[in-house]
Amino acid sequence: MYKATSSNMMADINITPLVDVMLVLLVIFMLVTPAITQTISQNIGQSPIATKTDPHKLIVQAGDTYQLDGQFISLAQLKSQLTEAAKLDNKYTVQVFGEPEASYQSFTEVMAIANNAGIEHLSLASN
Repeated sequence: MYKATSSNMMADINITPLVDVMLVLLVIFMLVTPAITQTISQNIGQSPIATKTDPHKLIVQAGDTYQLDGQFISLAQLKSQLTEAAKLDNKYTVQVFGEPEASYQSFTEVMAIANNAGIEHLSLASN
C-alpha cells in the first residue's frame, strides 16, 4: 500500500474550471452589454413656457372677516369664487395669511373651503 507522508503532500488548486467559468461570464457580459446600453431616441415637443402668476392672497382676520386679494369677502362668496377659479385654472394658487388675532376655527374653515373647492396649490404664509 502506498503510504503518504506529510513531506510528500502538496495541495494544488485546479484553476482550469475557474478559468472556464470566467471566460463564459466574459462572453455573456460582452453579449448583454450592448443590449443594455442601447437607447431609443424620441422627439419630444417643446413644452409651452409656463407663465408664472402671483399667488392670490387670502387673509384671515379677527372677527371672522376675510380678504381675498384686498377685497372683503364672506365665506359663501369665497367658496363659490374658489370653486369657479379652480375650474377655470388648475394652477390657481392661494396663499393663506392668518393674523394673530384671528381664531383657529376661522383659519381651518378657510383651509377646508379651499381644499373642497379643488385648489391644489395652497400655501400657508406668515406676515
